[in-house]
Amino acid sequence: MNANPSTPPSVPSHAAVLTMLRHVCRRQVVRHRHDATIDTLVGWGFIAWVRQPVRLSQQPVSARSPHCPVPEELATLTDDGRACLDWLTALESTPWWETLRAQPYSLTGL
Repeated sequence: MNANPSTPPSVPSHAAVLTMLRHVCRRQVVRHRHDATIDTLVGWGFIAWVRQPVRLSQQPVSARSPHCPVPEELATLTDDGRACLDWLTALESTPWWETLRAQPYSLTGL
């Protein structure tokens, strides 16, 4: 939810950014199935798409290779994304997190 009407609705809150960064860190997020917040974080440089390594069954030397899907692109945190995750995780334990969590995330600081 966007608490500030002057901020476009596409700007996620601090809590949404923290949730998505944790999600990318703990789960495989596939490029063709992801939340719109992921696109915003990719645009900000917090997440990058990397190609999943080719498995042995997908290599042309295997008889099963024509039946195996091509590797997916998966989301991974960039250095900036890891720094943001660390920063937001530290903020989560502070007394002002309850106020800050609903505010739109800003790349220019608090």
